[in-house]
Amino acid sequence: MTNAANTSAPQFQGYVRADGRVGTRNYLGVLIVGNCAATVARKVADHFTAERLAAFPNVDGVVPFIHELGCGMEKSGEPMDLLRRTLGGSIRNPNVAGAVVLALGCDRNNIYAFLEQEELVEGPMLHAVVLQEVGGTANAIDAGVKAIEAMLPAANQFERQTVAAAHLTVVLQGE
Repeated sequence: MTNAANTSAPQFQGYVRADGRVGTRNYLGVLIVGNCAATVARKVADHFTAERLAAFPNVDGVVPFIHELGCGMEKSGEPMDLLRRTLGGSIRNPNVAGAVVLALGCDRNNIYAFLEQEELVEGPMLHAVVLQEVGGTANAIDAGVKAIEAMLPAANQFERQTVAAAHLTVVLQGE
């Protein structure tokens, strides 16, 4: 998807995804459906130091997506729908090559209902880890780390390419 034909058009170095969208970064994300898994998400992401990522030069980092919702809220309605759309959008963001989604297991934002509602399917670049199903915090951290480690070679295959600036997506936050 290079733009060699029109070199006078504004260009940038981006990561072209399989669906044609283009990211400016190449991250692996660690997301939570409810705030009870935040510590695990941070510990999984923190595991991937610059030294551990050195063998994967095309991966910009492993980033935790932390929020304070998902527990103690209604299971349906606009607040839950907004949370799920936001999380789903973060997973689908062209700056994210893959993701691990974490849940405590008793979250009001049920991980399986979230994945179904957002039409997200677990696979090589999307893993779900439920703390209560894997035996607690330490096991969940280990499972999250292993899932990210499994994604790193595929994420590293994305290389920056020269693409038209028309592929940039600018997001504005309204008040």
